[in-house]
Amino acid sequence: SGYRLAATGAIRDTAISHEEIAYFAVEFLFHYYPQLLLQRFHLSQLPNTEKEFLQQVGKMRGCLKAGGVVNLDQMAKILLSELRSGLIGHLSLETPEMIERELIELAILQKQQAEEKLARQAERLQKYKRSAF
Repeated sequence: SGYRLAATGAIRDTAISHEEIAYFAVEFLFHYYPQLLLQRFHLSQLPNTEKEFLQQVGKMRGCLKAGGVVNLDQMAKILLSELRSGLIGHLSLETPEMIERELIELAILQKQQAEEKLARQAERLQKYKRSAF
């Protein structure tokens, strides 16, 4: 969920690198919205990997450093800007399945934390009983 929040801009861009967020976003879009990527970036087919996508579109957009190397950070910023502004299309970065899975993970985490808290309380109680006698 953190990457989804970062992709929307809800988490500061300094918390996670632009490239990491862009890789997440492209992977998600490859899976759930490939047509939007094809349309927005005028591609006939999607590259095999997220990195290849960012490099190909980076070249098309002129995000080049010395020697013709694609500036992935610059391309990542462009991709995230277009995603956030809706230029790629109106989409959702979460599915009902994702939310359900995250709620299950949250319940497991909360149970573990409650068990750990009880264990700490029991340990403190034991220490107290030993020191009282």
